[in-house]
Amino acid sequence: MEPDEPEPFIAVYAQIPYAQMGVIRREVGRELGWFDERYVTYGPDQDLTMRVIDSGRRVAPVYGQIVRHLKVEDELRDRNMRQFNEDSAQLSRSWKPRRTELRKKYRNGSFRYFKGLDTGHSKSYDCYLLTIPEGPDAKPKRPSRPHRVKRPSLKRWLGLR
Repeated sequence: MEPDEPEPFIAVYAQIPYAQMGVIRREVGRELGWFDERYVTYGPDQDLTMRVIDSGRRVAPVYGQIVRHLKVEDELRDRNMRQFNEDSAQLSRSWKPRRTELRKKYRNGSFRYFKGLDTGHSKSYDCYLLTIPEGPDAKPKRPSRPHRVKRPSLKRWLGLR
């Protein structure tokens, strides 16, 4: 959670929530490989999450556990933009051909853990996200539709026509 974000969130890549600073079993990390060191500023969390889902395993949020980040200074963020763009392009080259298959695996496995979360948009990262409840006893709401969409354009993005 960044200081200027109103609520805790889980970022979304290719319509799949990904483990930001996630926890993974040691045997899974050994089997799938840990973080890919080709990604310098962006991509290792998304890549590892895609590999976990691709292997048939599930990812799930831990409600009530929030990591608070200090905001990266704009100057540092600007200096890292070139690497950020290179990492984004590599991530896209690696997973874009398999997005449809991965989304299906996500919907058949991990989706149930995320379906009660609302969608939103991160100002800090300029990306779509899922907002999560805060507090030790937090549980997500269970709306009638998964990933309740606040913006009409997100319906198509999430495949919720």
